[in-house]
Amino acid sequence: MRGVSMKKSLCLLLAAVMILSLTACAGSKHAANSDTETNDIQTKESTSASGDNNGGAAAAKKSVITVTFRDDGRGENSTLWKWLQTAYDSFDKKDSCVLNIAPITACEGDYFAKIALSLQSEKTAPDLVAEDTFQLAT
Repeated sequence: MRGVSMKKSLCLLLAAVMILSLTACAGSKHAANSDTETNDIQTKESTSASGDNNGGAAAAKKSVITVTFRDDGRGENSTLWKWLQTAYDSFDKKDSCVLNIAPITACEGDYFAKIALSLQSEKTAPDLVAEDTFQLAT
């Protein structure tokens, strides 16, 4: 009788762990969609804020540099975001390019999957990807 009770307890514990792990990553899909919309708005704002008198012709000549990293949920207040923006602001050729900071807010496994998928196509691949050193082949 004790063995059956132990099996039921173990099953209940495993089910609870599975439910918790699934709900922890459930919000990452919505967050990724809102990040894409935010990045589109930022690119448009930085292009229009350049103050060109030629309209869209001069803005179209600017190259867009897309930087992707794993966001910790703080958005523009995160350390890496601030560092990237500061580096871009002090970049001597920033008049010839537009910085598109594209953070990915996801749990660790989803982040690596999204990076792998985005790198499969030239249209979706970012120019720069921030990775931990344990992910790089030595």
